[in-house]
Amino acid sequence: MSNLTKQLTGKDKEEYIKSRFPQINNSLPQLTNIKDSIKEELIQHINDFNKEDRNHYTMFNEDYYLIGYYNCEQWLKKHNLNTFDAISICNDYEKENFGEIQTQFDNAETLVNNLVYWFGQDICNELEISFDRE
Repeated sequence: MSNLTKQLTGKDKEEYIKSRFPQINNSLPQLTNIKDSIKEELIQHINDFNKEDRNHYTMFNEDYYLIGYYNCEQWLKKHNLNTFDAISICNDYEKENFGEIQTQFDNAETLVNNLVYWFGQDICNELEISFDRE
C-alpha cells in the first residue's frame, strides 16, 4: 500500500462498498445467501488442501464452479436470481476491475461461473486470503 492509500475498515469499508456497487447491496437480498454458500465451500476447500492451494485462483479460476448449461440455469433459479441481474452484477465487477466489459454472457455456464468468481474474490477479501500464488 502506498502512503496515499487508506485502508478502510468497519463502517467506512461498508459505506465505500455500498457507494461503489449500489445495485449489489440494495436490490438483491438473495445475494447474501449465495455468498454465504460460496463462503462455506471456500472454507471447506481451504481446509481440504495444502497451503499452496489456498487461494482464490485455485478455487474459482482453475476449474468451473458448475458445468453444464442446465445445471447453471437451475442454480440461478435455486437462488432466485434473475439472469439480467446476474449479468449486470458481473458487468459492474468487470467495469470496476478492468475498466471495461470484456466477457460476453451468452450462456448460463459463463454467467454463473463469472458471478461465483467475483463473489469468491469478495469473500477472499473479507477473509483476508491471499490471491497470490506462492
